[in-house]
Amino acid sequence: MITDETQLLDVVMEALDRVQEALSVPNGMAILLWNRSAATGSSAMWPTGEDDFSDLVMGLLKIHLNGRRIILNREVQVDRPGVQGGRTDIHIQAADPSQDAEPFTVVIEAKGCWNRSLPTALAEQLVTRYLRRPRIAGIFLVGSFDCDQWRSDQRPRCSPGHTQQQIEHKQQELAAQQDAVVRARVLDCRPPGAQTD
Repeated sequence: MITDETQLLDVVMEALDRVQEALSVPNGMAILLWNRSAATGSSAMWPTGEDDFSDLVMGLLKIHLNGRRIILNREVQVDRPGVQGGRTDIHIQAADPSQDAEPFTVVIEAKGCWNRSLPTALAEQLVTRYLRRPRIAGIFLVGSFDCDQWRSDQRPRCSPGHTQQQIEHKQQELAAQQDAVVRARVLDCRPPGAQTD
């Protein structure tokens, strides 16, 4: 039984491990996050958008959290527009049936590795906008798509030499600096076959 937002956060982080497995296995689901140029006969590929990334993660989390009395939603409006509010990418809630209180919440803010707000979004978007209330924890989730198959004219690439490990280290460092219950996680979204390191 989940009794607080930290336990819910732990359960979601474990489920994200299983999401990574689903993305990474041979012929894994990561391929669903890549556009391909079949019309020209080219093998060039480039990542889908952040909404597609969030949708796939949400669908896989629903499968892995099924039967746990956890509610998942996408694009939840948490404040009225114009009041420094917005919509959460993935909104996860659970309640302790022995208590008559608001549910515990985990908010996931998802970004692609190319997003220019990567250095600031954990603090300025996730923590400041969505983690201000009690009983809420957060996950800053980054999809790492960088690989040699990425056709750069379709979407700007990450900066040269920017590895998945560097992104994860920097985001975990930023999470540790926050006065909130927040964690960072990077998912390897490279196409199957490119996920060898």
